[in-house]
Amino acid sequence: MNRINKLLFITLLLIYFNRIYPDTSTINIPTCKTIGLANEVSTVDNSGFSIITNPSLLSDLKNFYSFEYAKIFYYSKTTYDLLSIASNTFNKIGIGLVFGRFSSGEIQIRNIDGILTGESFEYMYSMFSLGVGVKLIDDIYQTFQAGFSGYTFLEKIYSDKIYFGFNNGVAYDLKFKNKFLKLLRIGIVIKKLSISKNFVYNIGLGLKLPESMLMVGYEDIFPEGATKYRISSSFNVYTSKDFKKVLKLNLGYVFNSDVYNISSGIELEVYNFLISYSYSTHKYLSSISAIQISFLY
Repeated sequence: MNRINKLLFITLLLIYFNRIYPDTSTINIPTCKTIGLANEVSTVDNSGFSIITNPSLLSDLKNFYSFEYAKIFYYSKTTYDLLSIASNTFNKIGIGLVFGRFSSGEIQIRNIDGILTGESFEYMYSMFSLGVGVKLIDDIYQTFQAGFSGYTFLEKIYSDKIYFGFNNGVAYDLKFKNKFLKLLRIGIVIKKLSISKNFVYNIGLGLKLPESMLMVGYEDIFPEGATKYRISSSFNVYTSKDFKKVLKLNLGYVFNSDVYNISSGIELEVYNFLISYSYSTHKYLSSISAIQISFLY
């Protein structure tokens, strides 16, 4: 392939990826079980992966340690592998790490006439994120949590690029002592990448009932503007009397002025093990699915 054709190919590929993941969307692509909950990030307890959704909820980990792996399938051979290690051994403080690798898979290169050249191409980046969540208020009536995580991305195309990002989150829980409503949660998340002038922010409201969690969310990109609305719910289909076995069903709906996506998922927790599968339709990618395996100690 001559230099002009190679340059044309790279330009078109970057335009394609920019359409799917423009600016701050690299830090905001759907991940883990939030896929099955309309990618609602501000109110969903995502265990160790809260580092990349709402880091304030790290302080609400129900286990001393968590080791988790998730694999997200996008289009063709494109995948995103994530590994999380988190701990809540400190009093009212949760910390954790997430390692990630995104890959487009091997793409066969064609020349300007559409003929295979025998060369191949892979777009990929590696991600590392460190997060901390702290409970600033915690009593029988309310809980207020704040969290922060920092990102490092190493992008590989024909040359290496490194850039950084951050994720700030807060969550306020108002607790109730009745048979119908257990908790009301308000969550806010703000994300930013160093290569973008835009901020992504999410605001959500969650209602915890005896056997379910109902959530509504709002997302926007400032100042660019890309509004999304979310409705999701998580139901306990089965819970054992000793709470050692739980089966949950997740449902979600994302919409704005010109697009809507439907999502669903299922979670099975047996003693200290959790496995989940999530699926969502997508405007550009047709569909997204994910599997997640967790060990909670």
